Amino acid sequence: MNCIVVNDESLVRNALKTLINKSKNLTLLASFNNTFEASRFISENIVDLVFFDIQIDETRGYEFIKVIPHKTFVIFISGFSSTAIKTYQPDAINGSKSRFQKGIDLAKNYSKRMKKENSNIADDYFVI
Repeated sequence: MNCIVVNDESLVRNALKTLINKSKNLTLLASFNNTFEASRFISENIVDLVFFDIQIDETRGYEFIKVIPHKTFVIFISGFSSTAIKTYQPDAINGSKSRFQKGIDLAKNYSKRMKKENSNIADDYFVI
């Protein structure tokens, strides 16, 4: 699956790059520290998965979500537990490969279903 990382913290971007490069199912196309460049990239390239810091660029982060194609799965990254959905704790960046892998597995299943059924799936996101 082709993926991009959109996060304004270089430490987090590098950690995600490391995890992505170790995953045999993922191809990192690009990494961005702002939503402007990421928006332009995603409009010109096929991206299956976006690792996205929901708190990037203040309110522009929410605008970026609107330009992400419906067939693209989003894994929200948050350094603050108050931003994350309660059942999903933001521990993948801190070394929990299983949390990262669970997100990848959900993205793979979503991608398969979208290609196979071309359906409208409600759960097109995951929070780590």
